[in-house]
This record gives sequence, C-alpha cells and structure tokens, in this order.
Amino acid sequence: MLFVHRHRYLNSIYESNDLFCGSYVMLDPLGRFFQNSKGFIEYSRSILDVDPIDALAEVGWDRGKFLKRGGIYEW
Repeated sequence: MLFVHRHRYLNSIYESNDLFCGSYVMLDPLGRFFQNSKGFIEYSRSILDVDPIDALAEVGWDRGKFLKRGGIYEW
C-alpha cells in the first residue's frame, strides 16, 4: 500500500491482484481472447472462427470479478 499512498495524487485506480486476474477481457491481433489467471497465458479460439461468447468461456473470464472491480465505466 505504500506505492498507492505515495502516488495518490495521480488519482489512479488501484486493484488487488485477485480482482485483476481473470476480470479483464483481452483480445490479441489474431482475434483470440487470452488470460493469465492460471499462471500462464491461455488463448481461446479466434472470434473469427467461433462465437465470441464461446471463445470468452474458453479462457475463464470471471464476470463476477469484472463487476466487483467496477468494470463497467460511464464514458
């Protein structure tokens, strides 16, 4: 927490490693979702070949963590 305290003037968003892992939707240039929540990078099949919902399920995206960390932003 020292880092967070020292950089509080930046008005940044800080989150725990637990909330971070598995709660982001990341897509590579080949159209594959990927996660590192198991300690290694895991890829889905490309969304060019399969339904995006099915591809997202292949990498274990955690909707609950996404919502808990406030993943829906008002732009």
